[in-house]
Amino acid sequence: MNWSRGFFRLWLVVSALWMVSALLVMDTFTAAQTYLGGQLLRTDVVASELSVSPIAEGVVTVAFEGRAYEIETSGTSPDDTADWTNLLRAAALVVNQDAALDNAHLRRNKADALSGIALATWPPLFVLVLGASLLWAVRGFAGGERKL
Repeated sequence: MNWSRGFFRLWLVVSALWMVSALLVMDTFTAAQTYLGGQLLRTDVVASELSVSPIAEGVVTVAFEGRAYEIETSGTSPDDTADWTNLLRAAALVVNQDAALDNAHLRRNKADALSGIALATWPPLFVLVLGASLLWAVRGFAGGERKL
């Protein structure tokens, strides 16, 4: 009977089960897909970069890089330059805050993916190193002739 080979095979099976269950429980696949599929958005948008178009009385659509926001103008018209400038600044602030929030979610997904991978891999590696160390130590006590 070969104990070391049997324990190694047992470690392989238990480690595979551990990794699969840890990755599923931590929902690492979803976090990794979201992280890999996303990109960080700009958070330094200025009012002049926004595309603004009225869609109804008192409501405009503000668009930037494929994102659209409906903003109520509360009677502000493009003819009133000061109010319109303030509206555009507020719209730029909304776009920047939305981008910052999306970036925070993206960074959180990266952290979740990395922690899930760490949880799945470090315990089996620790057990492998511990088992190899114990096997090495026990074999040191085995009686046998030393060959020079």
